[in-house]
Amino acid sequence: IPSDIEGAELGITSDGFFEDLDEEQPKKVVVVGGGYIALEFAMLMRGLGSDVSILHQAWPVLEGFDSSIQKALRAQMESDGIHINDNGIINKVEKQEDERLTIHFEDGSQINDVNALIWAIGRRPNTDNIGLENTSVEVAKNGMIVVDDEEKTNVAGIYAIGDIIGKAPLTPVAI
Repeated sequence: IPSDIEGAELGITSDGFFEDLDEEQPKKVVVVGGGYIALEFAMLMRGLGSDVSILHQAWPVLEGFDSSIQKALRAQMESDGIHINDNGIINKVEKQEDERLTIHFEDGSQINDVNALIWAIGRRPNTDNIGLENTSVEVAKNGMIVVDDEEKTNVAGIYAIGDIIGKAPLTPVAI
């Protein structure tokens, strides 16, 4: 959940998706993100009958995938009634008196009467507390360990694999 958006904690993440949703089918769902997890949740909720909007900012859905897949999936989602907002930048989430949410955007627009806000914006790699500060291993600003094509770091004999290198942020591929 982003720490720089007021009220962001009113949303849920994929971790608690099934536990955190109310027992009733949410009528209006907003999914923030454009990766495969976000799209899976959006399509699941739409398939169950919710009014669904996807919010992601200025990059194509499924960034890093083949462009023909991106275009075809986007067209299918739109034809299925999923609303896609490519440019809305959220600056505040607010709970209404009836417990529904209002999502406010930097341009002054908003989405009202949201029953469920799902943050599916990826995760920061868990590299903060593994002792990298005691090495010369190069770490990018986003926390990813920098490696070459053979997963070698800049330090001889130290390799990194999986999600912490940012090459394949899809769990099955990273494993």
